[in-house]
Amino acid sequence: MSDERRSFIKSAVGTAAAIAAPHAFAAGSDAPEKKEVRIGFIPLTDCASVVMASVRKYDEKYGIKIIPSKEASWAAVRDKLVSGELDLARAVQPRQVEVRDALRRRMPDFAYASRVPVAGAAGCSGLVFQATSAEPFAPAQVDAIAALLGLEGPTIPRCADPRRGRRRLLRLRGEGRDARLQALRLVGEQPAADWLRALWQDRLPVSDYGRQLPSPAAAVPAGLTDRGRQICNCLDVSEPQIRECLLGAEGLPAHRLAAVQAKL
Repeated sequence: MSDERRSFIKSAVGTAAAIAAPHAFAAGSDAPEKKEVRIGFIPLTDCASVVMASVRKYDEKYGIKIIPSKEASWAAVRDKLVSGELDLARAVQPRQVEVRDALRRRMPDFAYASRVPVAGAAGCSGLVFQATSAEPFAPAQVDAIAALLGLEGPTIPRCADPRRGRRRLLRLRGEGRDARLQALRLVGEQPAADWLRALWQDRLPVSDYGRQLPSPAAAVPAGLTDRGRQICNCLDVSEPQIRECLLGAEGLPAHRLAAVQAKL
């Protein structure tokens, strides 16, 4: 709400109160409606943002106190929200839960596999599934992952380099300048994974990189900055961001650390 709009509402309320009772007054406030906010969560990796906001006291600068409440099930979270025992809850979208659980069941199919939730731009979140093996993946293994991510059909942009064992599938959402990369599956393309992940996680327009998307080239396209090594998935903090903050921080190591934590 703009200051002008807020001032108008305050003035209107004050005038109405004065007409009804000449000695009364009313005024708005920018203070939080509640000083303490109970947030329910299920003890999964997804809850890290809520827990760390409380532990690191990020909530204090907004004038509130977050009280994390560990719950046993999504049903308990729902019931406590309805009854008012919880003010908020950290929950994931049903489709994300479905894909996450399906990917977890696929992990034993690989010699090594990890499945990590990540934060993205504009409040979005996603999952990064990585797997490796000493032997080439069986077609059924990678096809199953593609099916879970909706990377099937003739309209899916793709490229393949059988000689180098590279395969790429992409799913876009939107058209023209609004097109964004919504899902991708890469096989044998670790060098290209960094800039493609930047497009996906930062929700950048893909129209400027149309030719590079289905190209087997691994080099970072001109104009696209490599995100660098990811340090914190839940809060979407990368190593270049930390280095940039440290350059502008002064004082003792503890003071510089506090400055980085406050900014990121």
